[in-house]
Amino acid sequence: DTSGEKVIYLTFDCGYEYNNLTASVLDTLKAKNVKAAFFCTLDYLEDNPQLVKRMIDEGHIVGNHSATHPDFSTINRTKMANEIYLVDKYLKENFAYTSKYFRFPSGAHSDSALDLVTSVGFSSIFWSVAYSDWSTSAQPEIETAFETVTSRYHSGAVILLHTVSTTNNTILPRLIDKAIEEGYSLKTLDEAIAVMTGIASKDILDKLNEEQEEAFLKLGQDFMTIAKELDNLKQETSQGLIDAVQEGIDAFDEIGEKIDHVTGTL
Repeated sequence: DTSGEKVIYLTFDCGYEYNNLTASVLDTLKAKNVKAAFFCTLDYLEDNPQLVKRMIDEGHIVGNHSATHPDFSTINRTKMANEIYLVDKYLKENFAYTSKYFRFPSGAHSDSALDLVTSVGFSSIFWSVAYSDWSTSAQPEIETAFETVTSRYHSGAVILLHTVSTTNNTILPRLIDKAIEEGYSLKTLDEAIAVMTGIASKDILDKLNEEQEEAFLKLGQDFMTIAKELDNLKQETSQGLIDAVQEGIDAFDEIGEKIDHVTGTL
C-alpha cells in the first residue's frame, strides 16, 4: 500500500469447519464493524453453505483457495486452471457470487502458476503476517500468539489467520482493537486494489503527453474488454476454461506488448 495511510487487511483461510469457530469470527467482525476476506476450498463451500452465505451477506469477500488444496508449484497448468474454475463455478451457481481473488494453498507457487492465475482473471493474494495457527491439536498460547501477530503490524500488512484456530478466535477482538489503537484502518482487498491501481495509473498518466495518454487509456479499455470476454468464454466444462485461458493469454500478451511500447518511451 503506497497511499500513505496506515492500513491493515484481515484475511482468513477456510479449508474445513471446526467447532463452529467461523461463526464466532463473523460475530466478532460484525461487532467491530470490520470486513475481511475468507479464502475457501471447494469442500468448505459445499459443507458450510450457511456460513458462506453469511460471509457474503455481511459484506465480506469470499476468495478462491482452490478446489482440493494441492501444491501449485508441482501440478500442471491444466490442473491449476481446473482447481480455480471449480471453486468459481460453485460460487456462481450456488451463491450467485464471484470473486477475483485467489490464494495459493500453503503459499506454494511457481512463475507458471502466477502467470496462470493472472491469465484467468484472478489476483494472487499472499500475506505479510502469519504464524503457526492451523493445527487444532497444537494451538499456540494466547498471549504469545497475540504478541507474535501484533509485533508484526505494519502499514499495508495482509494478515493471514486460520478459522480453525481457537487461539485466533480468542484474540481476534484484541487484534482488531490493538490495530485501531495504533492508528491503523482495517480495510478490504477491494480497497487495496483500488488504491494500487489508481496510484499506478496516475503515476503513468502524469508522464504521458496527450497522444500517449489517449493511447494508454485505449489500451486499458482493450485490456478490460479482453478480460470480460475471457470470463464469458468459460463453459460448463474444465476444457472450456482451458481453451479460454489460452485465448486470454494470447490476447493479454498482445495488449501487454502494446503497453510496454507506450510506456517504454517515458
